[in-house]
Amino acid sequence: MLQQVLVKFTGDLIYQKHMIEDYPCYDDRLKARVVDAIECTPASAAKISFLKQVILTETNADAVASASIHFLDAMKIPEKTEEEKKEYSRLFDELRSDDVNVKLRVIAKLEKR
Repeated sequence: MLQQVLVKFTGDLIYQKHMIEDYPCYDDRLKARVVDAIECTPASAAKISFLKQVILTETNADAVASASIHFLDAMKIPEKTEEEKKEYSRLFDELRSDDVNVKLRVIAKLEKR
């Protein structure tokens, strides 16, 4: 049983690696879906790095929005109470900002948590 889990996990990481490497080649219409597909793979430093890269450099707004949600979730930002939902929404908006300095500030703040 453990061996099956390890093989699946390893296979998922290989799939993740290929999806991340191939991301720039995808048509803009598919980029948000590719980000979502990568989110379905195991948590890894490569995935977090990929999400940050999309947030900071991607011009496709849908892909940036998708990466922002997945990054906030990866950072375990709660959104249970009304106050938490407002903070989550504010962070989400800032990660989608046109100002890369705002994005960098939010990412640095979240990584320090």
